[in-house]
Amino acid sequence: MNNLDLILVLLSIIIIVSLLVRSIYKKQIEKIDGSEKYLQNVFDVMPNIIIINNGHEIDKTNPAMLEFFGYKRLEDFKNEHSCVSDFFLVEEECLGAVVNSATWLEYILNSQEKLHNVCMKKGGKKHYFLVSAEFMSVDEKERSLVLFTDISEQKELEMQLTNAKLEFDLFMHFIPANILIKDEEGKIVYANDSANKFFNQESIIGKSAKELLPFNIANKVQEFDEKVLRDGKFEEISEFYNVQDALIVVRTLGFKIERQESNQIGLVILDITQSYLDKKELKNKEEIIIAQSRLAAMGEMISMIAHQWRQPISVIAMDANNILADIELEMLDEETLKSGSLDILQQTQELSKTIDDFRNFFKPEQNAVSVFVEDVFKDAFSVMGKSLQNNSISVDMDIKNGTEIITFSRELMQVFINILQNAKDALLEKKPKDKKISITIRDNKNGVSIKICDNAGGIKEDILGKIFDPYFSTKSEKNGTGLGLYMSKTIIERHLYGTLTAENIENGVCFEIQLPKTIQNRIAND
Repeated sequence: MNNLDLILVLLSIIIIVSLLVRSIYKKQIEKIDGSEKYLQNVFDVMPNIIIINNGHEIDKTNPAMLEFFGYKRLEDFKNEHSCVSDFFLVEEECLGAVVNSATWLEYILNSQEKLHNVCMKKGGKKHYFLVSAEFMSVDEKERSLVLFTDISEQKELEMQLTNAKLEFDLFMHFIPANILIKDEEGKIVYANDSANKFFNQESIIGKSAKELLPFNIANKVQEFDEKVLRDGKFEEISEFYNVQDALIVVRTLGFKIERQESNQIGLVILDITQSYLDKKELKNKEEIIIAQSRLAAMGEMISMIAHQWRQPISVIAMDANNILADIELEMLDEETLKSGSLDILQQTQELSKTIDDFRNFFKPEQNAVSVFVEDVFKDAFSVMGKSLQNNSISVDMDIKNGTEIITFSRELMQVFINILQNAKDALLEKKPKDKKISITIRDNKNGVSIKICDNAGGIKEDILGKIFDPYFSTKSEKNGTGLGLYMSKTIIERHLYGTLTAENIENGVCFEIQLPKTIQNRIAND
C-alpha cells in the first residue's frame, strides 16, 4: 500500500469516528433535553408550592404557587410582592417574616433539624404549610430550593384532637365521679382528679389496689376486675370504712376495654355515701310513718271487728238465754237444745272467719308472691264489705283479671283498704243519694291496672295535688290522720314499683293504680 492509500484509509477512519461521536453526542443532548422536559413536567404538576430563590428574589416557581396566590405569571407576583412572606400570618408555632433577626428563609436553612410551619390565607381560609429548604447549585450559581407542603387538613385534625383532649380533661376534672383505667395486671394507667383526691394521693397512676387499699378490700377489687374481664361489664355497691373510720359507700361500674395488644378495665366509681345515708334516714322515717299508719288502721279494724261481732254475739247471747229459760221452766228438749247449739256454732264460725280476715291484713310478708290482683282485692273487700254494706254503700265490680303478678300482696291489700276507707268516709260526709263505689280491674301489656271510683262529689282542684302529702287530710280532725293516702302512694311507688294517681270525674273522684307484672328485678337493682 502506497502513502496515498494509507492517507485515504486514515481519512475514512477519522470520518467514521467523527460521525459516531456526533451521533452519540446528539443522542446525549436529546436524552438531556428529555430529562429536562421530564423534570419540568414534574415541577409543573407538583401540588406543593415550589420556589427557587437566587438569594435576592424568586428566580423560578411552579404553577401551584401562582394558583395559590392568584397570579398568572411570576412577573405579576413580583411586581406587587417582594417575597411570599408578605402573606405570612402571625400564628402560634408558625414562622413570621423575620425570626431571631434573620429572614425566615435564612432561619430555615440554618435550622434543618427542626420542623417549620407557616400560615397563609387563601379565600378567607387559613392554610398551614410545612416548609423545608435546601441549598442547590445551578450553572455554578448558588440557589435555594423551598418546598411548601399543605398540611391544613392534618393541622385541623390536630386542632380537633387538641380541643377534644382539652374538653375531655375539663369534663373529667369536673365530673362528680372517680374515673380509672387499669391494665390487665391491675395497674392504674389513667385517673382523673376526683380519683386522685378520693384516694388522697397526688397521683395514683402506676399503682394497684394492693398499694392503695387494705388487704381484704384489695382482694375484693381483684375479684371485681376478674368478673369485668370475664363478663365484659359488672356493677356493684360496696361499703367500707376509711382510715378515719368513717363509712364510705360506693357504686362501681366496670367495663372491659378491648385493645389489640391487651385488654384494659374502665371503672366509674361514684361516692354515694351521702345519698345512702339520706335514703336510710328517709327509710327510717317512712317506717315510722308506716307504723303510725298501721296503728291508725288497727284502730279502724278493731272498730270494724266490734261492729261485725255485735250481731253474732247478740245471736249467741239470745240462744244461750233461751236455753237457760227452757232449763228453768223444765221445758228443754233435745231438739231445742240441738237447734240452739247449732246456731251458736254457726255464729262462732262467723266470728272466727272475721278474725281470719283481719289477721291476714296484719300478717307480715317478707317476700313477693305470685297473685291475682282480683284475689287481693277480694281479701280487702272481705275486711271492708260489712262496713260498706252497713252504711248502705253499694259496690260495683267489673273485673277481668287473668294475669298473675309478682308483688307484696299484703301491702297491696293495705292500699285497697285505705282507698276504700277513704271513699267510705267521703260518701258518709257528702251523703249523695245513692252512695256507690265502682271497681275496675284490667290486664294490660305491662301488668294490671285498677280503678277505684266513688260518687262523693270529688275533691277541690286546688287541693287535689296535695292529697298524697303526709299529714294532709280533707276529713275532720277526729276522722283523719292524713297518712292513709300518703302511705298508699309510698307503698305503690316505692315498694310495689307502680303508680298511684287521682283525678276528678263526674260526681266523684277516681284513684288509678298501675302495677308491673313483676317487681323482682327492681328489688334486685335496689
